[in-house]
Amino acid sequence: MFVAVFIVLWLAVISAGFAIYGVRPRGPGVKWSWWVAPAFVFAALGLGVGMPTLALLYSHGPRFRTSQDGLVLDKQQLQGRTIFASVCKKCHTLGDAEATATIGPNLDLLKPSTSLVVDAVEHGRARGNGQMPEMLVDHAGAEAVAAYLQRVAGHPPQ
Repeated sequence: MFVAVFIVLWLAVISAGFAIYGVRPRGPGVKWSWWVAPAFVFAALGLGVGMPTLALLYSHGPRFRTSQDGLVLDKQQLQGRTIFASVCKKCHTLGDAEATATIGPNLDLLKPSTSLVVDAVEHGRARGNGQMPEMLVDHAGAEAVAAYLQRVAGHPPQ
């Protein structure tokens, strides 16, 4: 999203410059107004440095550290959310992660215990429609996913 905003603003600055001054021939005696160069530098710094800086700061702010329903997540739960999004979301349903796959069980309904999650990740599962392979992540990753699920499973996103 920030990339789109960046591109639109950059094009707006360039378009405004052409709209005000047009494409003028260069040569002796043709001068730009005194404020064109500082305005260009200001726009370039604002769009080239300011926007990416704001994007980085915003992406790890309070909104990053909360679940969909406003629960504050600790460091381990944030790691679990990242692991869930990259490994577990493909097969499971979880409202907080906006996961709607139906291969594995719906974790919002199941609300699995920490020991069940760690055991399932480490040893795998084979029930009914699909099979969960073992050791998808290491033990610390399994505990992080379990901590994340304990915090958010069963809480409907707002």
